[in-house]
Amino acid sequence: MSELVSVLPPSLDRDPLRLALDCLEEGFQILDRNWHYVYLNPAAARHSRRPARDLIGQSIFEEYPGIDQTPMFARLRRSMEERVPQVFENEFTFPDGSKRWFELRVQPAAEGICVYSTDIDERKRRTRNDRATVLVRVALPDRPRTDAIWRPNRRSLTPPGANAIRQRMVSPSNPSSPSVFDSAGTNVGTS
Repeated sequence: MSELVSVLPPSLDRDPLRLALDCLEEGFQILDRNWHYVYLNPAAARHSRRPARDLIGQSIFEEYPGIDQTPMFARLRRSMEERVPQVFENEFTFPDGSKRWFELRVQPAAEGICVYSTDIDERKRRTRNDRATVLVRVALPDRPRTDAIWRPNRRSLTPPGANAIRQRMVSPSNPSSPSVFDSAGTNVGTS
C-alpha cells in the first residue's frame, strides 16, 4: 500500500490517521524541531523524488545541501521559530538542477512543522503559455469587431497601443483571418 510500511512500527500500519494521510494526492510531511524528517506520505516522497524510507530520520540539511540559504527555507524557519502558519508558492530546484513549482502550506505543530505541498507546475506552465498569446478584440467604426492575436517578445510584455492595432487592421490582407502582431505592433502574418 505505502512505502512507509517498512519504516513505521507494525502497530501504525492500520492507524486510521496514517492511512488517511497516505491516501492524499497532495504531499504531507512532518519535520521535527531539529529539521529531521519524521513522516512523509507517498505524495511528499514523489514531490521530493526520493523514497520516504531514505528521508525518515534524516536531516533536511544533509539531504538537500544549501537548502538553508533559500527563500523557501527562510519561510520554513519563520514557521518553526515564530510558530506562524504560512502559505506560499515555491519553485524548488532539485539536486540535478531541474525545477518544479509547488504551493506550500506550513503549519506549526508540537513536534516541529507540518508541510502540505501541492504540485502546481502544470498550472504555472499554463499561465506562462496564456501570457504568451493574447487575443485582442478591437471594434472599429467600419467593422463590428476585428480580432488580432498578439504574441509578446522578450522586450515587451504589454500589447501594442490601440492606434498601432487599428492602423494595421483597417486594411488587412485577408479580412476573414485575424492579423497577428508582435509586441512592437508589427503585423507578422495571420493566425
